[in-house]
Amino acid sequence: MELYYKPLDNKNNDPMGNTQLSGFCFEQKSGTNTVEFWTRVGGTYVKPAAQVTQGAWNHLVGTFDGSSVKLYLNGELQDTKSASGSITVPPLYMFLGGDTTSNGNLEYAANCEIALARVYTGAMNAEDVQKAYEEATQPDDVQPGEVNTYLLEKTVEYAQSLVDSGDTNGVTDAAKAAFDKALSDAKAVLEKANPSQAEVDAAVEALASAMNGLTAETTPQPTQTPEASQTPEATQKPVVSEKPETNVPQTGDASQLAAMVGVLMSSATALGGVAIARKRRNG
Repeated sequence: MELYYKPLDNKNNDPMGNTQLSGFCFEQKSGTNTVEFWTRVGGTYVKPAAQVTQGAWNHLVGTFDGSSVKLYLNGELQDTKSASGSITVPPLYMFLGGDTTSNGNLEYAANCEIALARVYTGAMNAEDVQKAYEEATQPDDVQPGEVNTYLLEKTVEYAQSLVDSGDTNGVTDAAKAAFDKALSDAKAVLEKANPSQAEVDAAVEALASAMNGLTAETTPQPTQTPEASQTPEATQKPVVSEKPETNVPQTGDASQLAAMVGVLMSSATALGGVAIARKRRNG
């Protein structure tokens, strides 16, 4: 398995693993920078080790080829342990940032940053490991000044669909005005020849916030005065008024709006996380 990560302390932890009398994991020994590749082979754990650097990016690959367990660090072989038998297949989840308990819960949580993690179906050789290390650590193929407008384009596309379908009709004047301005501003950013990433990101947030603020115009209903019966019947029971329904959305499509805005904002967070991760990988 492969892991590209940055350890942030030297406590006993597992940045990746699913060992519970089975499976495999990377485990950092308490109070050290020693990481071991625990592999359950033939009913026992085999543990080659390497010295990682705290606060820096480390590329780990652990392999088992049927006769030996190996641990590579930054493309170079660090330790080899003889082992015979087969790996005990774990019935539990593989965790990133920790290991699994016998109940499938998280334990040995790691204080670290993770840029990449993979589990392979076959054993990697030295050439495979070197190639994986180079691919993990090479700079992204991004041109200087390149701006990502994909999320803004999709946000504008969805916002315009609300207008075209009439879903913005009947909202409050203030909410409609804020939405129209945010949509107009977002379109203007897309039309600019060279918008900055900050402008694009700000337009996404403003438009998503405006969509989230769309609320219906409420019109108070006149109070009906019941007609007095000239001769009320003695056996007539008063009609019990029904309780108003709870959780009624403010507009007919409010729940869909909230869901879409949530997706858009989650996407924005995800894209930001990728960008941060890529920067950290080269930091």
